[in-house]
Amino acid sequence: MLVLKQHGQDFLVGNKFSWADVQLMEAILAVEEKVPAVLSGFPQLQVFKTKMSNMPTIKKFLQPGSPRKPPPDAHYVETVLKFEESYLEKKEDLTKLQK
Repeated sequence: MLVLKQHGQDFLVGNKFSWADVQLMEAILAVEEKVPAVLSGFPQLQVFKTKMSNMPTIKKFLQPGSPRKPPPDAHYVETVLKFEESYLEKKEDLTKLQK
């Protein structure tokens, strides 16, 4: 990931653990559940995942039997897609108004 490589820090925002790191880690884990080899071409993301996975709180969360968020079901995916579609329509309307 170019952002990780360019700014040379351990975390996405500055040099401290933040919600952005949690969100990226969650996205990586979710995609890996569907496509296990997804990070094979992304060494920076592999390093990031390893680093995050070794943080004590995240390591505990990832242990078998922990209350991990289940993978999204069809209803969840449909809800997210509707939200994104609505957001994009509103953004497009706002852009038209600004012209």
